[in-house]
Amino acid sequence: MPQQPLIIAAPDFVHEFMDESPIRCLAYAPKTGILATGDGNGQLRFYDGEDFLFDVDCRPDTNKGRNELTLRLLSFCPSGDLLYCANGNEIVAVSVQSGQVFWTFKPNKLFALLLSTPLGLAAIDDYHVVASFSCGQMVVLDRQGRVIRRHFENDAPQSMVYMERNDLIVGVDGFKTLTWRSHDLGTSKPEIVYEGRAYSVAGHRKGTRFAIRIPGGFNVFDTVNPDWTMTIPCGAGLPHALVSEDGTWLVHTEENALIAHNLNNRYTEKLRFDDVPTSLIQGEDSNTIIAGFRSGEVNTISLEVKGSPTPPPMTS
Repeated sequence: MPQQPLIIAAPDFVHEFMDESPIRCLAYAPKTGILATGDGNGQLRFYDGEDFLFDVDCRPDTNKGRNELTLRLLSFCPSGDLLYCANGNEIVAVSVQSGQVFWTFKPNKLFALLLSTPLGLAAIDDYHVVASFSCGQMVVLDRQGRVIRRHFENDAPQSMVYMERNDLIVGVDGFKTLTWRSHDLGTSKPEIVYEGRAYSVAGHRKGTRFAIRIPGGFNVFDTVNPDWTMTIPCGAGLPHALVSEDGTWLVHTEENALIAHNLNNRYTEKLRFDDVPTSLIQGEDSNTIIAGFRSGEVNTISLEVKGSPTPPPMTS
């Protein structure tokens, strides 16, 4: 049966920021429609659709002059009223209504000298967020910034996502992919899902599929059906990627292009830009993606497959 054509529509709108600083991270709250962007100058900006709301300076006081250490990760709580930010050496909680910084969490220094950098960040629910740090510590913080659970690994996740349906934290430490139950963090050992070189993990909190970046491609897994796997080859590029909520799309960056893989009919399409994409998230639905670029622009892009796709086999 012939594959159906994949249509990638032109961007719906573009935000052009005056400072022209690269968009290093993005977060979108489906319930409120609020978009948050973090740039290379340490500025956090909030948008309601195309309307700019306000910005927040999230640079840590100890690193005001070192922009490369700021705003690495963003994560909205499910209700969309609180945004968690990971900057150079701390986690910051920001009110979406006022832009007020509610609290700041900074892990203890190693040997009283070395700073610990946030590596992974994911909101679990409206009251808890999990973070991993370069010192090997993982913590679950409550809405007031208090430590609820704490766990230490020799290699804390360098990248992680939270899968709500199975209450799984999925993380890669560079050499293996592991899962933790958020309510068991610190009391039970993680389960090894994949052993091998892995650079990052992508997944939607309400979805069931996640993808890990490996040398030369992605391995895709399903938390509901462990027997379902798929390998997607790809070229070199930064490990920015997303897996849509419904598990249909794997989208990743490759130099100055976005590569969209439809996992149902195994069709792949490349969308080239005159700019370099530096961040990537899902938009209001599984067929909408939001991409941030080195120039400071943000594009929304629609993905569509015409006709009925051919379903893939359960294993690959």
